[in-house]
Amino acid sequence: MINRSARFLHLANWIAAVFLAFVLVVQWDEGSPLPARASLTVTAWDGSTALDDLRIQAAIFAKEHRITFGQEVVDFDQRHTMRHLYLVDGDPSVRGSDWLEGGYRDFTQSTTTRIDDFAQLGNRTPVGRYEVFGDAAKAFQLKDFFASHGVSAEVDELRTWRGIPAAIFLALSMMVFFSIAVVGAAVIAGTKSYGIAQLHGLSYASMLLADLRVGVIGWAVSGAAVAAGTSLALALYNGLASFGAFALQALLIDLLLTAIAFAANALVLLLIMQVGIQPALKGELPGRAASAMAYALRFSAVIVTVGTMATALDAGIDVAQRERSYHTYERLGDTSAVSLGNAYTLEDQTRLAASVGAWLRQQDRDRNIVLAGQAVLASADPVLNGRRVLYVNDAFLLDQPIRLAGGGNYSAQAAGNGLAVLVPPPLWDRGEDIVPDLGLDAALREDARGVACIRLEMAGGQEFFTYSAPSAAQGSAGSWASAQAYAPDPVIVVFPSAEGLLSDDAYTAFASAAELLFPSPSVVKEAVAGDEQLQRYVRAVVPVSEQVAIETQTLVREFRLALLTAGLGLLVLAITGIGVVLIYARRNSQLIFVRHVSGWRFAAAHRSLLAVEAAVLAVLIGLVPYQVWSQNQELEIYRQTGTPLPIDPVSMTAGQWATIAIAALVTAGGVLAVLARTHRRVVHLGASEA
Repeated sequence: MINRSARFLHLANWIAAVFLAFVLVVQWDEGSPLPARASLTVTAWDGSTALDDLRIQAAIFAKEHRITFGQEVVDFDQRHTMRHLYLVDGDPSVRGSDWLEGGYRDFTQSTTTRIDDFAQLGNRTPVGRYEVFGDAAKAFQLKDFFASHGVSAEVDELRTWRGIPAAIFLALSMMVFFSIAVVGAAVIAGTKSYGIAQLHGLSYASMLLADLRVGVIGWAVSGAAVAAGTSLALALYNGLASFGAFALQALLIDLLLTAIAFAANALVLLLIMQVGIQPALKGELPGRAASAMAYALRFSAVIVTVGTMATALDAGIDVAQRERSYHTYERLGDTSAVSLGNAYTLEDQTRLAASVGAWLRQQDRDRNIVLAGQAVLASADPVLNGRRVLYVNDAFLLDQPIRLAGGGNYSAQAAGNGLAVLVPPPLWDRGEDIVPDLGLDAALREDARGVACIRLEMAGGQEFFTYSAPSAAQGSAGSWASAQAYAPDPVIVVFPSAEGLLSDDAYTAFASAAELLFPSPSVVKEAVAGDEQLQRYVRAVVPVSEQVAIETQTLVREFRLALLTAGLGLLVLAITGIGVVLIYARRNSQLIFVRHVSGWRFAAAHRSLLAVEAAVLAVLIGLVPYQVWSQNQELEIYRQTGTPLPIDPVSMTAGQWATIAIAALVTAGGVLAVLARTHRRVVHLGASEA
């Protein structure tokens, strides 16, 4: 009765399950190797046990207790694409020896895991992250061992199901809606067939079993075909690495979708059984219950679809706009940011700021770093609030001079030993209010607070490249990391490099936000090689161009997923629209025919259905504008009290309106088209035949 629909649905579910499982497992693998069952983070080491002794005893303990673990070390030159694991092979059930001899194959191609022997760690600190393989319980045994040797650690279990990101959850939710819609439409379309089956004496259970039998066969055949194709594709992609983990996730996702589809089949068939044999033979349906189910699904799909379509559109626009910055990033060459870490306690953070901050100050004085910090001004003045601020040094000005309103370029000598605040034309009349709102003292060394600060007026129409990865996200007011690739007419604060006015904390904060850049990363490598403190806290150098490429890759992946979800949402809206009209027409065919004969207009004849669809359309069109209005109303409270806004006011974008228009066209246009066709069918064939 639903043969064709069953084959189509199960094939679609298998393909969706494979796709979602692939995206999910790739994200998991990028976080930790898939065979790992727990991660252990060493946060502190008191030094009571010598480093060499600690490593030897840890290896002996692991082999005695059959534990395989590895200390993870971030690759200094390839932080985002390479990770090193220094492994102790203590558990024979784990393939540690194979990894040590033949290497480890990651599921994803975006990350490479290199396995070396634990003894090759050298003088690296034990502080950091460890991966534990085999049994998560063994991570707690390892934690107890470390605790007995003056090492503090925390355990995080990595279960087979490591969690599901929101974007994948939305896509999975939409597949659930899709499965219910397809099955419901198929069962409703077969109402007459079910009536004939009842006439031949088949019970509800017999008809349901017949449907499920067809479904299981379709599920198995589709699954075999998709499994064969997927296995071939993965064999070419990663040599079937971690295939079991991937296959398990794909199977779990598909079983969820299949179970929901079978449950929907059973429920809709039960509704059809309520109308009796004679009405079923005429194609009549239990109108209220079926309509209620269809509209519940329809409203849910509207809410999810509008959001995902907006996300997909914004992501697509963001990807397109990044093209503007690519050539600039290519010209940056090896210009890199530093990645800081291994500071898990307050004491460690203080040491990091002291050692790394002092080193960065010296590099600033030596003109080895470019400062390109960003923030959004937080002010009670609505004109100042939300203005973009750039924090720069002398090296920044070498490539991007600042034109002054009176002519010529800003010179670092203009401010002497103090700070310079350059104000764009729209804020010239508020120059005296800007400096207090900047709160610069918090970023300065204690002995430099109160240093002279001059204000200068800069020429308008200037735009500055910020070295940051382009982002469509709006930064919150007061945030130090509200990155945009270009800043038009910003407020600029110049910190003279020779004076090193920034505090240790400010230097490390800018570095952590990738806003302190080294045009020559060899400077970092040479410094780290000769300083144990820097070896601990400076984990890697990351080329800006590489960071941009990785962020773009992530954005493209999110765009594709959002596009898939939005497409499924439109399909659900179309299918539920057809279902709603079908239910309405079969329930009211005689009334429709009588109204037509009596001369009623189309809109009047179908006013009840059109009224409900108008409500659906109102939700679709009004949902996002209402959310925008509601958020701005909350911000108005801050404005009335003179409090700086926590975020900028938001407004509807052209992309959002276009998204709503497309969804409205599919939703309303589809229903009207199907309703018009059904109306003509009732009129031409008569109520009994329609």
